[in-house]
Amino acid sequence: MTRAQERSRTLYLVDGSAQVHRAYFAIRDLRTSQGLPTNATYGFTTMLKKLCEDEQPQWMGICFDVKGPTFRHQQYPAYKAHRPKMADDLAVQLPYVRRVCDVFRIPVIELAGVEADDVIATLAQQAVAEGLRVTVVSGDKDLLQLVSDEIRVLNPGREGSGSTLYDAAQVEAKLGVPPDRVTDLLALLGDAVDNVPGVPGIGEKGARDLLQEHGSLEALLERAETVKRKSYREGLLAHADAARLSKELVTLRTDLPVALDLEALRRREPDRGAAQALFRELEFTSLARELAPAPIPSHTEHERLVSEAAVSAAVEAARQAGRVAVSLLTSGTDPMRAEPQGAALCWRPHHAAYLPLGPGSGEGEPRLLALGALLADPAVSKLSANAKHDRIVLARQGLAWRGLAFDAPVASYLLDPGRRQHGLSGMAQDFLGESAPEGLPSDPDQAEGMFGDAAEALASQQADLAFRLAEVVGERLEAEGLAEIFESTELPLVEVLADMQVAGVKVDAALLREMSRELETRIQALTGEIHTLAGGPFNLNSPPQLREVLFDRLGLRPGKKTAKRRSSRSWPPITSCPARSWTTAAFRSSSRPTSTRCRF
Repeated sequence: MTRAQERSRTLYLVDGSAQVHRAYFAIRDLRTSQGLPTNATYGFTTMLKKLCEDEQPQWMGICFDVKGPTFRHQQYPAYKAHRPKMADDLAVQLPYVRRVCDVFRIPVIELAGVEADDVIATLAQQAVAEGLRVTVVSGDKDLLQLVSDEIRVLNPGREGSGSTLYDAAQVEAKLGVPPDRVTDLLALLGDAVDNVPGVPGIGEKGARDLLQEHGSLEALLERAETVKRKSYREGLLAHADAARLSKELVTLRTDLPVALDLEALRRREPDRGAAQALFRELEFTSLARELAPAPIPSHTEHERLVSEAAVSAAVEAARQAGRVAVSLLTSGTDPMRAEPQGAALCWRPHHAAYLPLGPGSGEGEPRLLALGALLADPAVSKLSANAKHDRIVLARQGLAWRGLAFDAPVASYLLDPGRRQHGLSGMAQDFLGESAPEGLPSDPDQAEGMFGDAAEALASQQADLAFRLAEVVGERLEAEGLAEIFESTELPLVEVLADMQVAGVKVDAALLREMSRELETRIQALTGEIHTLAGGPFNLNSPPQLREVLFDRLGLRPGKKTAKRRSSRSWPPITSCPARSWTTAAFRSSSRPTSTRCRF
């Protein structure tokens, strides 16, 4: 039977309580921007997601402990008496863990008065009786007692990585006893956390050796007087009843009043809408993006405005609306070299007007002036997909831009600084559930292929997305307490940086040219001196030639040696060498100055 065939006949039962506690202690100090702890929730979520992706379960359920005493407390009132109260920052996460199960559409199974392990054991035995295999997902060694030909235990490891699947052979390799002797081993060891007494003085090695020699706990207790080691013998004789009680406490029940319902446990696809909302609330940005609903294609209608009357009417409509999104189509991505080819204006959803501005557009200058008048009007709020770029391009045309109210990439960065990209495509998917076209080519030489109808549609769609994103993203900024800094600091800074880049940095060009000539003269003189002291010319920028001069001609001792060659990067201080007079000064000045344009 292949692994895929085996999985198709396997029920997966997750020990939810154990996995939540493991995640809580494995991941520290993870919180939302509002201070809500999320470490346990995040670790549990990533484990569950990876389990579903890797194993593709046919049936799956999650079992949790129920608060309150269990039948073990009735047997032994001191059971778990020393366990500390659950930490507050873990308790507050439990409702979110339940919501994670809900959005993944995985049923939760629990029963009052018993522990999750017992529910798992009962359901596992019922599944085996119906001819199924079972994989128990847990890092709790108590569940290894269930392992058989039909039942295995999967320890998913930390955050779902480094998993181990335990069969009978691996259980024996790990614990030193087969699965049917795990309860005997646990009974001897006891459990300080659960306050299971065990037999004092017997550790893991001792318990393993005793069971390997005597076979079972009962046989060991019957022959306790024959145990050679005094401390073991006395412990077994004095605590035989405690050992038997401990075995009862660690033995999982398989007769609970819970029925296996395979149809209810059939795994379904996650509720992507609910998952995205939950993970945004918890600020699990990557998970929210991965589990977002499949985006619908973004649709924007646009009209091409050619006549002066049509352009004037559009500009007036935008002015009356009081807010307009603007997206420039330019000849390249470098704003200091690009020329405007067209502009898309959007003042109502899913509709844009496109103004041709480039060569061949006929009345390009009047349209540019009409656009400039609109952009210069501070009473009209400007929304942009790339404000800094467009402001620079327009400034080089002598057009001012006032009243910037929204810049999509800046807002994206403010909400999620760790995100790799802050373009419209990702924002459209995250905030609008739509797929957007890719942006302009990164190579300005390729921009020519964007001209025409496709380019007009692209610019129009970018303006439309910027217009619709402004409201949605603005609400998110307000909810997270970022609206004020966005409006009072970030947006004005966009304008300042754009103006700085247009203005450039004033330098004394004549002084720089003179400095360059002086440095060139010094470099030539030092190079000549080096060649003289080295006994001949060589390329100072060639490591192989430099090694030959330093180590072979001058006989310097190398500081270290790599696998294949001597290194010239870390030779020891020169104490006696005819070339000492030139080494320091030469290498201080060995870099030729280059001419660089300063930009922000």
